[in-house]
Amino acid sequence: ERQADLSPENPFIADVKLAHSLKEEELKLEVFDARRKRIIGYQPEKKEEKPLPEPAKAAKAPKDIDSIEQLFLTGLHLEQYRHATYNPMDYYEEALRREPGDSRCNNAVGLLLMRKGQFVQAEMYFRKAVETLTQRNPNPYDGEALYNLGLSLKMQGKLDEAYDYFYKATWNSAWQDAGFYSLAQIDCAKADYWQALSLVESGLLRNWHNHKARQLKASVLRKLGHGQEALSWIEDSLKMDAFNIGCLFEKYLLTGEREVLNEVKSIMRGSVHNYIEYALDFASAGLYNEASELLKILLGEQPQPYPMVYYALGYFANKQGNSEQAKERYQKAETCPPDYCFPNRVEEVLILQDANQTNPKGAKAFYYLGNFWYAKQQYAEAVAVWEKSAGLNDTFPTVWRNLSLAYYNKQNDRPKARLALEKAFFLDPADARILMELDQLYKKTGVSYEERLAFLEKYPDLVRSRDDLSIEWIQLHNLLGRYQEAKQLIDSQKFHPWEGGEGKITGQYTFCRVELAKLALEENKFSEALDLLNQTDAYPHHLGEGKLPNIEENDIYYLKGLAYKGLGETSKAAEMFLKGTIGSSEPQQAFFYNDSQPDKIFYQGLAWKELGDTGKAEQCFKNLIEHGQNHIHDNCRIDYFAVSLPDLAIWDEDLNVRNQIHCNYVIGLGYLGLGDKAPASEKLKVVLRLDKNHQGALCHLKMCCQ
Repeated sequence: ERQADLSPENPFIADVKLAHSLKEEELKLEVFDARRKRIIGYQPEKKEEKPLPEPAKAAKAPKDIDSIEQLFLTGLHLEQYRHATYNPMDYYEEALRREPGDSRCNNAVGLLLMRKGQFVQAEMYFRKAVETLTQRNPNPYDGEALYNLGLSLKMQGKLDEAYDYFYKATWNSAWQDAGFYSLAQIDCAKADYWQALSLVESGLLRNWHNHKARQLKASVLRKLGHGQEALSWIEDSLKMDAFNIGCLFEKYLLTGEREVLNEVKSIMRGSVHNYIEYALDFASAGLYNEASELLKILLGEQPQPYPMVYYALGYFANKQGNSEQAKERYQKAETCPPDYCFPNRVEEVLILQDANQTNPKGAKAFYYLGNFWYAKQQYAEAVAVWEKSAGLNDTFPTVWRNLSLAYYNKQNDRPKARLALEKAFFLDPADARILMELDQLYKKTGVSYEERLAFLEKYPDLVRSRDDLSIEWIQLHNLLGRYQEAKQLIDSQKFHPWEGGEGKITGQYTFCRVELAKLALEENKFSEALDLLNQTDAYPHHLGEGKLPNIEENDIYYLKGLAYKGLGETSKAAEMFLKGTIGSSEPQQAFFYNDSQPDKIFYQGLAWKELGDTGKAEQCFKNLIEHGQNHIHDNCRIDYFAVSLPDLAIWDEDLNVRNQIHCNYVIGLGYLGLGDKAPASEKLKVVLRLDKNHQGALCHLKMCCQ
């Protein structure tokens, strides 16, 4: 037992000698305060075998879920965990197809639409939820749908009707905090400050620590002329939370003290989004002067203001009836740098829509609104406003780039996508990212290797500035059979690892050496072939990526075996062939770079053949054929538990087409291994018709002609 004064700067560290016979689970550490009250303790658990917990299960398709409750809970789970590929709306809509009046699913759909900025559509679902909840009881047990209906109406400017529903929601204790706060905001906006004060205090009875409500009460007290009471309230609030910027700014408005203003600036750290958030808190209660003054503090700090600051200032001016000032601010917003401007607050939908009406020639406001719509999966709305923006100003490259993605991925219009992206690059030929995306589009749409290579070679500095572009450049050399040039390009550049790029450059590094080794073997240059293959044993540092310990290299070992065989080293050749037989002989779809590749089984079979075991060799080839034939008509989708994708996810890909490529490829390899070159050639040509950039199909098709 020890005594010490502890703090983060003064930790307690001690070595304690123990009897050797003690077991870890017999030790206990406990910390007590000066009053002998236990603060924390730790005792290791006894080590014992425990059953593994049940693994998580993938969500069923909506049609396969029996109950409406499970449909709702599944949709809710997908929302809460922000699932990347499953859409919660599918589950809610299936539930509403079976029971159109279900209150929870109507409310859930309404909330999804609210977050997407679709306030009118959301209102319809909230009304349906309220209708169901109040069929037998005018005061339902859950006031959430009532509150949400009020919120959707408020966002549409229907304040009187919203007021009624907010009030109705306060009957339910869970929604009194939010309901009274929203009611107080509306009364404050109407300058009914005494009523606003009464309502905000009612909400604080339910949630004494509601920091937004504390700021609103301070604002209302200031408006009522109760400055000293407001300051006292602010001091109490800042004791609860010293970072309550709303209250701190109210203190500045009341005192005008420079020190308080400096404290506001210090805590805000120049973050534009912090300023906008707090400004919107003031604006939602009709305190537009205060909201504007807060944003003007930011403008004094920023040499290049974020566009949404001026759009917000314009919106606040319009709300105060000053349309000329609003238009002037909207025009100023149009001149701000558009870099990284991605509005994501639902209030910003209202701001940008107001900007579009007040300043209809402002192209950037339409562009920014399109960014919001696209991010919220409102693709038709995004395309409409982006096209409007491009019509007003056709010299802004990013709007054409965005339209290209929408045309390709959402409208399946490849010609329009290509024209739009080509225009984007024409407008900014120094943008390496657009060049990369344009090359990827050419790749997806089947532009020839020669055309793509000639296009990239016009911009060598841009290509070298991005690893992904450099790798495409190298791959094109490999596809054209220019293996030596590809090898030189790889060896002359330093590459960097990036998520999603794993295995890309190492794949091209290995490919060109393997193909050069095959050519050397054909010319009986066995030592040269072996030297090239040995270069794949470890990757050089300039590739930026190490070699995985479990990587399967049946092709490398098989080819090394042929080289040693040509050199007359039969025992070494047999050793390599035997290594070439190791690994799974059951093919599978390879999505990620570290997945087992199906062509390894082909070389596994060739290695067995060299060892004289034709039975095992034929089984490898037949497994490939059988797998391809059994799965070629599969309906594929991304796995429920997938957390990333293996390739650049710029241009959408049909997974069923990808599956057909895979299945035709493995069937072709199987026939090639069995010596049936005609059907092998046919299947590999199908692969190249579906994906002309398939390196495996290209190099193995050559083997059909040998």
